[in-house]
Amino acid sequence: MTGREKGDDDERRRKKLEKGNEDLVLETKLEDEEEEKGLCLFTACRSGMAEVVQQQLQSTMVDLTVCNQAQQTVLHVISTPDLQEKVVQWMSRDSRPHLAPQAQLLQAAWQGDLLSLQQLIACPDKPDVNAPNGDGTTPLMLAIRDVDLFHGMGARLPWQHRPVEVTKELLGHSADVQIRDVSGCSALHYAANISCSLRDEIITVLVEALNCSG
Repeated sequence: MTGREKGDDDERRRKKLEKGNEDLVLETKLEDEEEEKGLCLFTACRSGMAEVVQQQLQSTMVDLTVCNQAQQTVLHVISTPDLQEKVVQWMSRDSRPHLAPQAQLLQAAWQGDLLSLQQLIACPDKPDVNAPNGDGTTPLMLAIRDVDLFHGMGARLPWQHRPVEVTKELLGHSADVQIRDVSGCSALHYAANISCSLRDEIITVLVEALNCSG
């Protein structure tokens, strides 16, 4: 090997090492940020620790709708399809009756669970449809943000995923289309990033609401 070839080889190794270090730093930052937010559930989901995940979901402190720094929810980081299927069963409203009504509303909106949402809104002490989660994300944004995730699960969900109807229901109860979360994103921003076939219908509903509010 010539001196030049050896130099090139050393440079490639150096870059590979730097890339590995960068990935490790990013992963560490994500884990630290998750711990700061009390989201050890992320670690359990990544590691496939089903019993720990089930125990965590019994806590009133665990908010499934929040994201880590990479804009992932716990459902995004689950390591196996089998565990993902178990988690969607454990996160249904019937399985988490201990949650406060406001937390239940956030989760029902996120899941596109129209029936649960309507029941919560019909309560005498109905939750605030504009109150955000820890990320500043409102129920309206949550109904839209992860549409692709739930749409892809389809028949595996123990509830009907109806984000268009949930969006209309929230708007009908004075949900604010113009609110932005801590990342500066609005409901319309999240709708524009949908990839599945529901995108255009949801955008139309939001634009009509914006026109009416203007």
